[in-house]
Amino acid sequence: MFTCAQNKAIDQLFQKYSGKEGFSSVVITKNMFQLFANVDNPENDDFLKTVKNLEFIKILSTQGGVDGKVFYQEILSVIPAKDYKELMVVQEADKQVKFLTLEKDGVIRELLMVSGGKEESTLIWMAGIIDMKTVAKIAQSVNIEGMDSLEKAGKK
Repeated sequence: MFTCAQNKAIDQLFQKYSGKEGFSSVVITKNMFQLFANVDNPENDDFLKTVKNLEFIKILSTQGGVDGKVFYQEILSVIPAKDYKELMVVQEADKQVKFLTLEKDGVIRELLMVSGGKEESTLIWMAGIIDMKTVAKIAQSVNIEGMDSLEKAGKK
């Protein structure tokens, strides 16, 4: 099983805010991906090929009543910057989106998407063996806030 020992701080951030007022969290585990494999539906084949090498996807986002910019800064402060490469930054008038990758042996093992604005901020953390085409396919397959930015990144 893939381990994320170097990301204890990120995991603690999820633990700190999951289930708290003003925050929403989603954790999709490898077990959930495997459940899709048991459904006999040819339409799932592409999705299954896409997620077979993922260990998890974790999403943490702010909702009403939380200052998105403050949370965005907190997210950035806990990410071990020396371990991650900045892949892409999208700057818009009211928000900024950063994509960061953690590589091991030339393979992307983790992808972080950190989105921050006044109204809301989102952290998406994916771990496994990741390629950007996989990211785009996952983003197309699910309807979760913030995934549209991942889809755009996968097409670049």
